[in-house]
Amino acid sequence: MSTTSEPSVPVETCATPLPDRGDVIEWQREPGLPDSAIELGGTDPEHCKLTFDTLKTSSPNGPGDCTQAAWLSDNPGYNPDATPAPRLKKAQVTIGDCG
Repeated sequence: MSTTSEPSVPVETCATPLPDRGDVIEWQREPGLPDSAIELGGTDPEHCKLTFDTLKTSSPNGPGDCTQAAWLSDNPGYNPDATPAPRLKKAQVTIGDCG
């Protein structure tokens, strides 16, 4: 993931409260590495964004890079600790070379 940092915004300064719809699974394929996944919160209150929006700007996007993200609740039984991590069955966001 990108290491670019944006200035932190305290949660209480978000103009609109972020909805809490549950956790998100982020699945990644990067050339030369096993597919991986991680469970994240559904919101990024530090930047006043939904996690999906943060991933759209912070995910690797080189040749062969693929990121998918989905609500955990839409992928029951998914194990983000599996190596290699299986692809998501129902993804809300797809970024990169995922063909």
